[in-house]
Amino acid sequence: GGGTARFSIDNGPDNIKSKLEVPGEAFVTGDWVQVVAVRNAFYDTLLIYANGAFQGGTADKSGDISSGEPLWIGESTDETGTAASCDMKDVRIYNYAMSNAQINELFDTYDIAQPAMVANWPMNEGSGTTVTDVVGGNNGTMVGLDPATAWITDGGIAFDNVDGNHIEVPHADAIEFADESFTVSMLVRYLAPPTDTDRWIIKGTHGAPGTGSR
Repeated sequence: GGGTARFSIDNGPDNIKSKLEVPGEAFVTGDWVQVVAVRNAFYDTLLIYANGAFQGGTADKSGDISSGEPLWIGESTDETGTAASCDMKDVRIYNYAMSNAQINELFDTYDIAQPAMVANWPMNEGSGTTVTDVVGGNNGTMVGLDPATAWITDGGIAFDNVDGNHIEVPHADAIEFADESFTVSMLVRYLAPPTDTDRWIIKGTHGAPGTGSR
């Protein structure tokens, strides 16, 4: 099982969507999996990796995806039935497209030499409702999640697959991309295959007029 994993972006005004969908088995293992999604604006491609291994790619024709809207972790901003059912930690955003070598380095060492990380939510607070961005100071807030049960002892947040439960991060220019490259990485853990459409991270909405999304 495992369904599929999807990386999609669109530029709401023109409703041009680029969507990459790959088999989900590599992401649903019962253990932590490093997910890396790359938008390479130079080559107009979307790429996705699991534990440093390339899973698939597709052409990207979406153009400007800026939205000016908050970023949500663990649920879609405008769709029900999308609340995540996984554990998650160490969500990072970089303002460039990582190469294969850099993605391998990230997996091997969980560090990267280039100082181009613009956001990082380690999710290691262990209590409270604040999820700290240790790079950009753009902190997130738990919405709906119960801090008493959501925090994982050895680090991370357990998402409970309940509509309305997510982490909300305010809009910031540092995490807003128009037609530029970017890379998103995170660690996810599924103890069982998801039964719904889990959303890991989204900024904007699904093609509403005047918005972009990813």
